[in-house]
Amino acid sequence: MEKNNQPPLDVLQRFACFENLNKQQLILIAAACEQLSVGAKKTLFNIGETDDKEYFLLSGAIKLTAADGISKTIIADSKEAIAPLARLKPRLFKGETTQKSQLLVFDQSRLDQFLSSNRTTLSSLIHEDEIEEQSFFDKFSEDLTQNRLQLPTLPQIAVAVKEELNRSNNHLNDIAQILKQDPAIAAKVLAAANSPLFRGINPCDTLSGAISQLGTKATEQLVIALSLQELLQVKSRLLRPQINEFWRESVEVACLSHALAKHSNQFNPEKALLVGLVHNIGFIPIVLYADNTDEECTIAELDELNQEYGRRITQAILHKWNFPEDIAEAALHSHDWYYVSSKPEDYTNLLIMAQLHYAMFNRTHFPELPRISLIPASKHIGIGDFNPQFSLQIKKEADKNMESFHALVANK
Repeated sequence: MEKNNQPPLDVLQRFACFENLNKQQLILIAAACEQLSVGAKKTLFNIGETDDKEYFLLSGAIKLTAADGISKTIIADSKEAIAPLARLKPRLFKGETTQKSQLLVFDQSRLDQFLSSNRTTLSSLIHEDEIEEQSFFDKFSEDLTQNRLQLPTLPQIAVAVKEELNRSNNHLNDIAQILKQDPAIAAKVLAAANSPLFRGINPCDTLSGAISQLGTKATEQLVIALSLQELLQVKSRLLRPQINEFWRESVEVACLSHALAKHSNQFNPEKALLVGLVHNIGFIPIVLYADNTDEECTIAELDELNQEYGRRITQAILHKWNFPEDIAEAALHSHDWYYVSSKPEDYTNLLIMAQLHYAMFNRTHFPELPRISLIPASKHIGIGDFNPQFSLQIKKEADKNMESFHALVANK
């Protein structure tokens, strides 16, 4: 391998994570990287390695080979080449040049630190009179760090049910009377008790009977789940597809969580459904912020904000709503494939496996996934070994759950 001089600044801007940096930032980035010329059939990294290197392909081609022998080739200047090569650690692929290639190499920790610190302010890099107008990302970041971001409140009907259940002498009739104050939610709770998703032994025709059959805790979780749609109201037509996609993903992850919980004796399926529904609720204030500002924002900026802050905001919302700590913890670690916890009934493990199954069946959004056998959570949810047939069964059950859930939400 041969080291070359720093790359030209316009070369850096080929890559998605650098395209919005200004000249001063690009100069600093260029100084922090190495440019390598590598001959054909040279190995860059191997499966299982936990090195701190980040590789970007400038020219040539790289073959990525997974542990099962399946491979793909990344060609310079292609759509796939605008991102770092196989950045998950431990590495899931062997990376090998197929022809003479040029690469940029960064220390991953330094790169992540630089990109994070330079999103919010440029004042440490350039003179005050040269500062450009803040972007939507910058303004949101500033309002978040200054505690000016408005977090959504739990819908009133859910608050009332939670407060009633916190009383030591609550009765089914008292809960039923609260639910009757919101006829739409009351009808959905009654429908839920008779739905395939929650159905008990006997059909129910009264609200008290439905609460008895569901159980008070499941009723509380169901009311919260059914009332969440109240939060999804936006004025902008441009943002409606984003909020609809958020809800679709949340429901699918929730139903996958419910299906997985049904196959384990460690988890409550109704709680699993709620964990899945709220795991990304931090996206709601991001979209509402965009809906209530005159600043222009792109879909890419919304996604970037959610990647950067979504889990922290989700945890803050769940704490504000007095949710159990294990639900907040599950949301915080939901995208960490290699999260390790051997505790029984850890909903983080269940949510990670639901997230993985969602990603498996939506591969256009998740082109690079670890094998199930490499994920610690798969060993700690009381199900045993996963295989393709079982995953397809879970997907089929989740699809039925989604039909039932959407029918409940649509019930008037």
